[in-house]
Amino acid sequence: MKNTQFQDCIVLATDTEQCQILIARFDRAGSNARLQLADHAQTLLGLEPQTVGRDAAGAPVWSGDLGGSFSHWRDWSACVIAKGAAADFGIDLEGIVDEATGAVIRAEALDAAEAELIDQSPVPRFVAETLVFSAKESFFKAAFPRVGRVFGFDEVRLVAPLSADNLTLRVCRGLADLGPGFHVDVHCKIYDGFVLTWCAIPR
Repeated sequence: MKNTQFQDCIVLATDTEQCQILIARFDRAGSNARLQLADHAQTLLGLEPQTVGRDAAGAPVWSGDLGGSFSHWRDWSACVIAKGAAADFGIDLEGIVDEATGAVIRAEALDAAEAELIDQSPVPRFVAETLVFSAKESFFKAAFPRVGRVFGFDEVRLVAPLSADNLTLRVCRGLADLGPGFHVDVHCKIYDGFVLTWCAIPR
């Protein structure tokens, strides 16, 4: 799909009338790219594009019953936008890590059980490490509006070996109305050099 504002636009929508998930390559990703992609997603939803603001923490501020999330990595940007306000969304792009960065992720973002699940995964090690890190970032973006504070990677844990298109996280100690044991499914896509993850937490 081509657009005069960006190239290599990939549409990953599960419900084209209610939700649009897009990634696209720009000459330079960033704030302007985010806004252009948001406008395009709203158009695909049959809406007149509305500007998406930012709060003091940099989180998106939505108009009406819209909700969603943004991410960018190098010259790629991603967004998920939905109407109906039935869920909070998180999306994340991450470059596939190297051995050194993978070791840092294992030390700072995973516990021993999670590392073992990654080693059991059919997904290559560095890709799997990136996916779990990215999934926790997506979860953070989705949960932050209700939690209202920064929380660490140890607040959610991988609970089963991941696949190339899905993994499951479990809340450990409780985050606002997300009690201990709450599970969230995170969707995944693997591309050349980077990964995309996204999730929705029902309101």
